[in-house]
Parts: sequence; C-alpha cells; structure tokens
Amino acid sequence: MLLFIYLCILVLNVVAVYLVYRFLGTQLEKKEKWIFIIAGVAIMYLIVTAVYGISTKDIDLGKAASTTRNLITFAFVPVNRNSNFTIFSKVISLFKRGKITN
Repeated sequence: MLLFIYLCILVLNVVAVYLVYRFLGTQLEKKEKWIFIIAGVAIMYLIVTAVYGISTKDIDLGKAASTTRNLITFAFVPVNRNSNFTIFSKVISLFKRGKITN
C-alpha cells in the first residue's frame, strides 16, 4: 500500500513539473524554466516542512513521526505546487509576453 501511495506522489510530481514547464510558455529559455521549477520545488518543500513542524510541535507521534512527516511532505508539495506555481508561472509567461504590465 505504501508503494502505491509513493507511486501516486511520483505521478503528482511529474504532472506538477510538466504543468509549470508548459505554463511558462516560450518566452523563457529552457535554463530559466528549469531554474524556476527547481526553485519552486525547494521553496514549496521548505514551506510545507515548516508548516508541518509548527503544527506538530507539541504532539508526540512516536515511532511513526519520520514516516508521517515524509508522507505528508511528499504528498502536499506537488498538490501545493499544482495549485500555486502553475498559476504563478502563467502570470510570469503573460508578463514576459507584455500582456501584463507593471
């Protein structure tokens, strides 16, 4: 069952990377797109890990603490990336094309 969950998380990550790459459009070079994607992954992991740490600060999870933390972190990062960074990447693409101005 755990293997199935990790497989689903992997699929979510692949979809998230594809959507962000696609929504960035043709105005950015491949190198800039990958820098944006990698930075987005790092930022999202930091945010999810910090929120998880704050929310479970005074809770004793026992032996399952590490597995629970990894599962929640790896599950919520692609979901948050799909909901936040795809929209943000579309805005960046529109800005680069000149459809959005300062």
